[in-house]
Amino acid sequence: MGELADGLAIGRAAASELVARLVDKGVVSRAHDPGDRRVVTVTLSARAEGLAADVLAQWSAQIAAAFASHPDIDPDALVAFLRTVIASLRGRSSS
Repeated sequence: MGELADGLAIGRAAASELVARLVDKGVVSRAHDPGDRRVVTVTLSARAEGLAADVLAQWSAQIAAAFASHPDIDPDALVAFLRTVIASLRGRSSS
């Protein structure tokens, strides 16, 4: 839960509660590592993976359409710029 909590910038208790709610809704499954019971693995359900794939396809189509309407924008340069902005907003260097 610690890695998930850190990635979401929330406390471990909040991450554990979030995962419990997602398990109840059938969005994820949770399992303890047989070699280390302190380690918990959270996995998307097949339904959630399908929803995520649908969202990704929609976003990809929208992004492709946006770039098609602005051929003068270099996608790689934009991604590098946005990574720098995000890192700056998080208060750390992008490199």
